[in-house]
Amino acid sequence: MFEEGPEKDNPFHLKVNLRGWFKASSSVEKNELYRYAEINAPAILFPFLRTVVSSVTMAANVPPVILPLVNINRLNEIQKQ
Repeated sequence: MFEEGPEKDNPFHLKVNLRGWFKASSSVEKNELYRYAEINAPAILFPFLRTVVSSVTMAANVPPVILPLVNINRLNEIQKQ
């Protein structure tokens, strides 16, 4: 399809917005909710993102893009530094 140029290795651009809705008990403290939103929620949602990206790219008749596993906790620590 794209035999020359920078598109040769990247024939398309994929931008994904992923949202999750979570419920919490009213007895959960605010600082726990923030930690959940920063660490647990992304860790729960990321496998769904990986699935969507690989499925969409595979359906485009190109080798599927498989996102690597990510340690969300470690990523959060690095971003706070």
